[in-house]
Amino acid sequence: MSKCPEDCKYLCCRQIIIDKKLTCNLESCKNNKDLQRSRKCGFQHDGFTYSHRNNFDIKFKTQDGIRIPFNEPLSERFLYFPLYRFNENELNQFDQKTPEFILLDIAFDLTLVSFHGSDKHTNLRQKLVLTSSSQYPNEFVPIMQNMFFSIYLINICDKRLAKQQEYKAEDLLIKNNFENIQFREGIEILEEIYRYIPCGLDCTFQDHNISLCYEFQKNLKVCVLNKKVEGEDYYFNIGKFGIVMIVNYIDWLHQIRIQHPNVGEKDKHELDENFQISEGGTGWSVFIKEFYLESFYKPVIKPLTISNFMS
Repeated sequence: MSKCPEDCKYLCCRQIIIDKKLTCNLESCKNNKDLQRSRKCGFQHDGFTYSHRNNFDIKFKTQDGIRIPFNEPLSERFLYFPLYRFNENELNQFDQKTPEFILLDIAFDLTLVSFHGSDKHTNLRQKLVLTSSSQYPNEFVPIMQNMFFSIYLINICDKRLAKQQEYKAEDLLIKNNFENIQFREGIEILEEIYRYIPCGLDCTFQDHNISLCYEFQKNLKVCVLNKKVEGEDYYFNIGKFGIVMIVNYIDWLHQIRIQHPNVGEKDKHELDENFQISEGGTGWSVFIKEFYLESFYKPVIKPLTISNFMS
């Protein structure tokens, strides 16, 4: 990946390479209406392209007759986002035991808002109560230390792991280590980026954007295996793709939380809403403003033959 220029707005910048022998371009063969462009990465696709989209835009709920936006916290240290999640109808639409697809590209974009203490906003300095999607408001405290993010696009090549439908940190990381991140054998890292939120900002709120763009080699044809196996997930013949985000924040509190006897296994890697040293809680300091994840593909339609027509 080429180095980002100073004025680049997003993390992912791509260098466009022009063929010096063929620079003339009078018009596109497709109408502009038939072209799709992913929101941040700038990938262009024709009208035969499909995508799976996981999207969180600002949503509203009505409270006392007033529309108020949700403010969902970043509450977990380990997040896994699956890619290319076909439903059963999509897998069966061509009546093939092993449906085939051409993988095109992946666009990931996350915008976070951090809450900071400020002498100009003394009434917000200790605690901020924001509306949540539930009946209870979310409480935020000012960010206390730098918060680091490690984002990975991974390909799970281990068949046993690929069959799993959900993943926890210990499934993918060696020794469940968040400070010295190492993935288990059988996991291929295709792309990785790092970002951090500094705690020493003067303004009360600060936006932070994290983007990842990945383009497969042209005409990367894959087929789906392990279809319709009860209690197991399917995967491609070349692996299974996902995005992992690991949050490092006040790590010594994380260690207390991992070892605390009263914190359940599923809650070990939570940041926790309350700042409680005794239980390893950091309090929430960051909320999600916008989340966008889309993976693009084309189905391979096999030609109709006399034999499968008769069947």
